[in-house]
Amino acid sequence: MESGINDGFPPTVEGTALHGAGTSAHCDAPPDGTTTLAGYSDATRQDARDAMDAPPNEIRLALNLTLGERIRANLLLMLRHWPSVIGTLVFIAMGVTVIVLYLASGKPLRPMTVAIALFAFCFTPIMAVLNALTVHFNKRAREPFTYTFNTEGIHVDAVTQAYTHRWAAISRVKTLGGFLMFFFAPGAAHCLSLKRLDAAQRSALVLMAREHGVAVDVAP
Repeated sequence: MESGINDGFPPTVEGTALHGAGTSAHCDAPPDGTTTLAGYSDATRQDARDAMDAPPNEIRLALNLTLGERIRANLLLMLRHWPSVIGTLVFIAMGVTVIVLYLASGKPLRPMTVAIALFAFCFTPIMAVLNALTVHFNKRAREPFTYTFNTEGIHVDAVTQAYTHRWAAISRVKTLGGFLMFFFAPGAAHCLSLKRLDAAQRSALVLMAREHGVAVDVAP
């Protein structure tokens, strides 16, 4: 029941490779000079200026998922991974079986029986939370890191690590649950929080992916 968020770790499943790389985030504006910076923090303004200085074919985003975003992204990815879906259905069936057998026996439900059934029903969310907590409190997962999108692919740079996913490795770009996800394996994706992307950034990223032959499934 593993999933992957990518947040700055190598492309091995760390539970979410949603470690984004893992997986937390604020983003920079595209270099078209049209972005308004009023109302943003000084740090965000500087990030936007950095992005505006980048070449037109390059987009830089400074990202770090919050714990809540990491949990949500983990759960979404797990439910898009067939082994995880099958495991979820198996545990739900086990919970239903426990309840049905006790009711059929005519015995009153005991607290332990209820606890076992609830654990079975909530197995996938529990795993998503534990996975996210493990990654979130890992020192490397809390490193500041930067995504760079260009003609070569998606580059992730942090203090102790750096790696690249070529566009050929990205199977699909999809908006899901408040994220713009760049899938590089079943249940594993670079997850960008949509609330940290303005319309111009989102359009530029989608266009870049489409230009490099990536399947795009993005809500308008």
